Amino acid sequence: MTYAMSGEIEFPAVRDRQKITIRRFSSVKIDSNRKNLTDTATIVLPRRVKDFDRFDIKNVFQTGDPVIIRLGYDGELHTEFEGYIAQVSTYVPVVIDCEDEMFQLKRKTVSISRASCSLKELLKAVAGEYPIECDEIPIGSVRYANKLVSEILDDLKEKMKLYSYFRGKTLFSGRASNTGTRIAVVVEKQASDSLKDKNVEKVMVRVESLQWVKKKGQKRKLIAMKGEKSGQVITIKQPNLTQIEIERIANDLYTKAKQPGLDGELTLFGVPRLEHGMIVDLSSYLYEERNGSYYIDSVVKSVEIGQGYRQVAKLGNKTTM
Repeated sequence: MTYAMSGEIEFPAVRDRQKITIRRFSSVKIDSNRKNLTDTATIVLPRRVKDFDRFDIKNVFQTGDPVIIRLGYDGELHTEFEGYIAQVSTYVPVVIDCEDEMFQLKRKTVSISRASCSLKELLKAVAGEYPIECDEIPIGSVRYANKLVSEILDDLKEKMKLYSYFRGKTLFSGRASNTGTRIAVVVEKQASDSLKDKNVEKVMVRVESLQWVKKKGQKRKLIAMKGEKSGQVITIKQPNLTQIEIERIANDLYTKAKQPGLDGELTLFGVPRLEHGMIVDLSSYLYEERNGSYYIDSVVKSVEIGQGYRQVAKLGNKTTM
């Protein structure tokens, strides 16, 4: 079966200009990774495009303008990116760099102080204008003064291995990404692959939490450890968590670190459509040891004249779901 690649880039009406829809472009690249705060897109346009060649590029496309990218085959398009222009190059060819909804949280400053709270409570306090989907995780005490919301989310990633990202206008956060969608993929029927078994190494997870002892006015340190003493150390530090809570965190991180999986990349054409968080039911005629179900950690989608539509997926841990 032969598919005809199709796509369109929509720049909705803004300021005093009308909506612009472009179906002729040089290339599009979309990078989506559950461990990165921001999905990005790079659009390359020929200088003379029918919809705006009579205008000054700088006036047509400005930082903060909304943009929607739809890609597919035979006119059946899916929204693959929705966000804002972050930067425009007016040289030839025209290059437009875009960021998803995190663009807005990189420009929003908040202050918050809580003696104890959950992940959901924190997210509602700093980004309550968005629908929120997150794990029920206690994060202890928090204190941020005049911080960008994106910096707070990045702090959660660095200190507690909690990853935040947008799907459309919904903010997700937690240690796992699962869309509930699974697809079947036969390795030998795809464009290419560089897959190999992931090395499951020794690891030691150490979770620390400082707590105030009210009667004595002193601090005490709670510690939970899980793993092999000679393993790579993963350290989490977050104040005001209970012993039960830090032990749960240690067990969760250790279990994830010890799960088997695949390293490398799997390159598909434009179908089936991929997103991080999907589960790939992988099978191979030549390498039966690869057969199994794996989470998708990241997807880079690209469309380029002469190259067609490609999706490069990085697979993560194996799952028994």
